[in-house]
Amino acid sequence: MGQRLNIEIWNEGKRLANAYYHWSGYSFSTLYETMKIIKARENNMDKVYELDAIHLLEVTGAGLSDNSLKIATKKYPDEHFKACTGRNNGLLAIDEKDMDEIRRWGEARSEIHFDTETIILDTFYTVDEDGEYIDSCVIEIKFSDLKGLIELCIKAMNNRTYKIDWKALKLGMTE
Repeated sequence: MGQRLNIEIWNEGKRLANAYYHWSGYSFSTLYETMKIIKARENNMDKVYELDAIHLLEVTGAGLSDNSLKIATKKYPDEHFKACTGRNNGLLAIDEKDMDEIRRWGEARSEIHFDTETIILDTFYTVDEDGEYIDSCVIEIKFSDLKGLIELCIKAMNNRTYKIDWKALKLGMTE
């Protein structure tokens, strides 16, 4: 079974939309999909609404679930939306019940908060000295630090260490 990812778009404390990706719940996949969304909105971070959130998740290849497609088409009759073509490409939801279900399916999560320009990532984990899994590691970073985190992960992978010393990380992370 794949590692399942849930990406959520938030603004002003409200979850606007989310998408489920069946094979993308790995650190690099999560970072890559998150970066696509932020880059798509790069020049206009002011305010994100539900319609914006739908189109931002569509940038990743996600499409609306049947129920959310009906809701979106009714709310925004002049808009064109992508329907879901499969859980591997992304199943997008805007209905609260559907978003809750998608959240339950996810094993990794990226919450993109446009009002604070922060990302909450639950895709890393801590291990003991023998490399045994201890717990997941939830981190919060600023949009401006995402590229640096990706570079750090690439460096760790290239060095075959697969470890990141979070305390030594000089990004704008919050504790």
